[in-house]
Amino acid sequence: MALQADKRQIARAASIVMVAFALSRLLGLVRQVTIAGQFGTGVEMDAYQAAFRLPDLLFQLMAGGALGSAFIPTFTGYLARSDRAGAWRLASAVVNLVLVTLTLTAVLAAWAAPWLVRQVIAPGFDAHTSALTVRLMRVMLISTVIFGVSGVVMGALNAHQHFLLPAVAPMLYNLSIIGGALLLASPLGVMGLAVGVV
Repeated sequence: MALQADKRQIARAASIVMVAFALSRLLGLVRQVTIAGQFGTGVEMDAYQAAFRLPDLLFQLMAGGALGSAFIPTFTGYLARSDRAGAWRLASAVVNLVLVTLTLTAVLAAWAAPWLVRQVIAPGFDAHTSALTVRLMRVMLISTVIFGVSGVVMGALNAHQHFLLPAVAPMLYNLSIIGGALLLASPLGVMGLAVGVV
């Protein structure tokens, strides 16, 4: 009886994740079409795409892999041993570490953004496009910190067999960028996309 209940729970969780993944991919396509419709393929889009690279890379390097491969199994191990206090101490320590590390990294990257854009990310850009890329990057670096902390929260939810909110998060991310493109493009230009990312 318990085995069948576990199988049903696993099937339900897998269905939620699968449907949310498919919807997120569909929204990703809508996001790309919306961005292309609003901004085309000009200088603003070049600046946006270049500015997006570093925040995304920082998240992937510093938080993405480490959270999935280290935090979730360790956190789940504490829960399996019925050590809820230990699990939450671990989660608190990891959130604090991620928050401090990514904040310091984001601040350093924002400070070094003009050099990074000129020398590493987009050395062929003219002065105007480089300056726009720097402004966009500085705004989007905020998202790196938010994503890092939210990755820990999503891991804790998954360890507690709560899959809906973590599965819905990428859809909300796509919707916020679509909203930035549609609602903020007129007053803010391409900066509306950066605000949507955050």
